[in-house]
This record gives sequence, C-alpha cells and structure tokens, in this order.
Amino acid sequence: MALCCPEAAWRELQVPALGGDWELFLEISGGIRIYRRCCQESSLYEYKIYGTFPDCDPELFVDVYMDLEYRKQWDSYVKELCEQEYNGQKVIYWEVKYPFLLSNRDVSFQVSCLFF
Repeated sequence: MALCCPEAAWRELQVPALGGDWELFLEISGGIRIYRRCCQESSLYEYKIYGTFPDCDPELFVDVYMDLEYRKQWDSYVKELCEQEYNGQKVIYWEVKYPFLLSNRDVSFQVSCLFF
C-alpha cells in the first residue's frame, strides 16, 4: 500500500495495517518485526518492517543507512548497490550476495523518508 501523506504514514506506524494475507516472517530482538505477503499475480513477496531504535537519532540512522558508499563497507551482503532515478523517483538497486548454492537476489526499492 502506497502511503500518500505523513498522517497516513504515522497511522501505519502506530497501528500496522496487517489485514489480509500479511504474515509475521521474522522477529528480531529489540522489537523489530518483519511481515510479508505473497503477491498472487507474480508469486513475489512484499515486505513491511516495523521497529524502533530508541538510542539512535533518526537523522543519524537515515544518514548511515542511505549512504550507499558507506553501506558497501559495512554490509557484507552488498554485491552491487546504486541509486537511480525512475519516473522522477529516487530508486535504489541492490544485488544481494547469497552464499554458495543460492542465487544472488536483485532488490529495487523506492526511497522516501518522513520525520515527525
């Protein structure tokens, strides 16, 4: 679901919209929860990730996570990572390295950041 306004994003963070086919995929210590659902037309998964980093300033988190050159240094799963523009939107392309016997994965995602 594309969120079109800050209020909708805020509501989604406060009360996750997980109706329908969303399933809890992974829960990480510290309260990070990853949900996924399968798109029937393509058999690909869509993901939602919720969590907080209470002792990390939001601007610092964004700076570290979105600094692609720095990310290539600390993220061992990066094979290729670059920013592109598609239809006027900032898009990240990431080739994820997988171990032997598994194929690498291509991930593309649109980037947006809202501060409240």
